[in-house]
Amino acid sequence: MIPLTFDASYMLRLFSLRAPALAGGRFGRHEVSADSHVDFILKPGFKGLWRYSNLWSFGINVSYWWVLQLATGDQPSSQARMGNFLEVTATALRHL
Repeated sequence: MIPLTFDASYMLRLFSLRAPALAGGRFGRHEVSADSHVDFILKPGFKGLWRYSNLWSFGINVSYWWVLQLATGDQPSSQARMGNFLEVTATALRHL
């Protein structure tokens, strides 16, 4: 697989709270045996960070993944797939 990715973010600030708004995407093509697929992924999301001290911030990261997998080559269009995922993770950020 050879992926091509991009990401962008914008930091919103309110007192000791930080809320980066995130957007990302990926394009990749992969082959397994005789199967070949092209994947497109859009990944919007946000983080909520609380600045605990000058060194640390803690928070949560929420991202939605929309995955479109297109069939290529000899495969019928019925082999195309679409996936929806929700990513929720805890975040610890160390400031240097």
